[in-house]
Amino acid sequence: MSQSRLALKKDYQQIERTCVIRDIVGHRWPSLKQHNPLISRVPEFVKNEVDAFLKCGVFAFGFIRLYCRDCHHSQLLAFSCKTRGFCPSCSARRMSESAIKLTEELLPEVPIRQWVLSFPFFIRYLMAYDPKVVTAILRIHTRTISNWYKLKHKRKYEKKSLHAGSVTAIQRFGGALNINPHFHSLFLDGIYRETESKDPQFLKSSPLFDSEKEKVLKKIVDKVIRWLNRNGYIEEDSKEPTALSALHAASVEYSIAVGPRRGEKIQLFGTDSGVSRNESGGLGYRGFNLHAGVKIKAQDREKLATLCRYILRGPLARERVSRIGGNKVAIRFKKPWSSGATHVVYTEEEFIEKLVALVPPRRANLVRYHGVFAPNARLRERIKLKEKSKDEKVKRVSQIPWAELLKRTFGIDPERCKRCGGKLRPIAVIMRYELIDQMLESLKIKSQRKYCGSIQDPRGPPREWFSEDYNQLPTDW
Repeated sequence: MSQSRLALKKDYQQIERTCVIRDIVGHRWPSLKQHNPLISRVPEFVKNEVDAFLKCGVFAFGFIRLYCRDCHHSQLLAFSCKTRGFCPSCSARRMSESAIKLTEELLPEVPIRQWVLSFPFFIRYLMAYDPKVVTAILRIHTRTISNWYKLKHKRKYEKKSLHAGSVTAIQRFGGALNINPHFHSLFLDGIYRETESKDPQFLKSSPLFDSEKEKVLKKIVDKVIRWLNRNGYIEEDSKEPTALSALHAASVEYSIAVGPRRGEKIQLFGTDSGVSRNESGGLGYRGFNLHAGVKIKAQDREKLATLCRYILRGPLARERVSRIGGNKVAIRFKKPWSSGATHVVYTEEEFIEKLVALVPPRRANLVRYHGVFAPNARLRERIKLKEKSKDEKVKRVSQIPWAELLKRTFGIDPERCKRCGGKLRPIAVIMRYELIDQMLESLKIKSQRKYCGSIQDPRGPPREWFSEDYNQLPTDW
């Protein structure tokens, strides 16, 4: 075997071995999906997402073959699942893509403040299971804060000419993989005033005091409770629970829904002092919590990019998941909780239960735009980030090339040859299992189609499918 082929083999085997999460899910998921009375009844879109995750990054399920014309070196790039639930690599790619669009195309160079709103347990359950509740509460949240910004300048200008704007990331998870729907909203720390000239005028907001945050929080809570009462979500509880709703309820309440520990609380480990503190400066009222202490200056774009990546991150990181013996899985928290807990321990069945509950509903957007950033807002194009100069124009694309995302997210440049540094070009998209096995065998790369049961060879795609618009190929290839 040549030296380059041996190095290629070691690299690919190392990539597939590092996914501990897929190994844990793969060993238990087939039996749970068939025999567990609760998980077997979850909707098909949830099962399909877990099945797709088990194929993500596995060369045995298909890949793109890249070729360097300078040194005649070949390289493989596996397919990704592109799911929205818990896949660490796809969540990181989506995080980077959305953060790039926000910081380099949409958000103007003005002060921006983050508003974080969290909810009591019974509302978390409703939001996890019913997307309509999320939309209604988010509308109340954004309108209340937007009106607060407008009232600061209402005496000087007409209210119709004042426009606020926000981008909200809906996070559905907590540090222990529990369901904790909450809002991370990036509001313009001020308002735009529409004038007769071409560009609207930005008016900065005055400093935010705790008394003002209390008023905003109380208004939000009162409006949310009234909306829930008016629509029967609090009084009416006669609907028969489904399998997915039972998983949501257990995840919200920090308890277990499957296995021998059913109904018990999750196991937290660390130094527990018995005292709960809120060191972040958030305000609480009737189970709701509002935090608005993070403000980004107009010219601090690097800090804004970091904040965007934070609010758009996925629920799971590979480096914080580990086995601790037997069938136990430990998840280390990013930082200790206020009680002193540093990690949570699940069995493999309980770990999969929490992952299944994190899959978001279909056709429910997790990033929402309001005010001047709304898709049909007439001021959107006039306040977007301007080009630096006429000679250096910002290239705006609807979808960032896959190669660029790999480079920015993981530091991997799929267009660069590892041997000579030349340009790599895709020469084939391999999806037929017969061809996949032959090519992997010739390269001495071990990759198996396991964890997914009996799988048939996929039907051949139409001829027009092999085009430059294929969604996993960079558009500039």
